[in-house]
Parts: sequence; structure tokens; C-alpha cells
Amino acid sequence: MPRQAQLGDVIKVNRTLYAHYGVYVGNGRVIHYTDEGGGDFKGKVQETSLATFLDGADGYFVCELDPDDYEQIYSPEDTVKRAREKLGEEDYNFFTHNCEHFAVWCKTGEARSSQVEDYDPVKIFDDDDSFIF
Repeated sequence: MPRQAQLGDVIKVNRTLYAHYGVYVGNGRVIHYTDEGGGDFKGKVQETSLATFLDGADGYFVCELDPDDYEQIYSPEDTVKRAREKLGEEDYNFFTHNCEHFAVWCKTGEARSSQVEDYDPVKIFDDDDSFIF
């Protein structure tokens, strides 16, 4: 059973073709990139309810960031402080500054996105040359 988010955790919710990330700040609230309508691909850093972050999904996952992969892991309190300092920021870019970059930066100081690092626009075919989409 997945664990419940705790203060300062990076959480993600799976969407159809991607995952959306945010920082859990307690009391059922999440700071993440979103637009006014709850969209994930634009907007600004906002604090919303967990329900708004989930946007109809059944649940979320707590990301377990490996300390060996980062120079540092901030405390829960510092992670939340870093997230709050970015409230209102409108610098979203899928490839260089997306919701995962933001959430991981809040926790580690390093803006990383496995979705971008693993993205391969050429790989649109399965191994048997079947079209994926």
C-alpha cells in the first residue's frame, strides 16, 4: 500500500501519457505548476488542494528520491519553504522547467526531470515496429 504524503514530500499523479508532480505542504495542500483550470502544461506555481492536484485521479505516489543521486536532500520544512518562495512563478517549459523540475528542485536543489531525460521523440514504435500511439 502506498504511503501517505508527509510534509515536504515530492508526490506525483499519473496522467494518460505523463506524470504530474508537486510538493505536499500539509493539510491536504500541494504546491505545483498549474493553470486556473487545473491544467498541467502551463500556468504558474500555485498552492491548491490535493483534490485539485489529483484532477480526478484515484491516488498519488510519494517519490522516494535516492540521497546518493543528489548532493543534498532538504528537510521537509526547507522543502516547503523553497516551494512557497516560488509561488506565482510563471516560467513553465516542458523541456527545461516543468512540474517535475520544480518539485525535485524544491527537495534537492537540482532541477531534474526523468520524463525529459528519458524522452525519446524518435521512439514512437515498439520493438516489433508497431506504432505506439
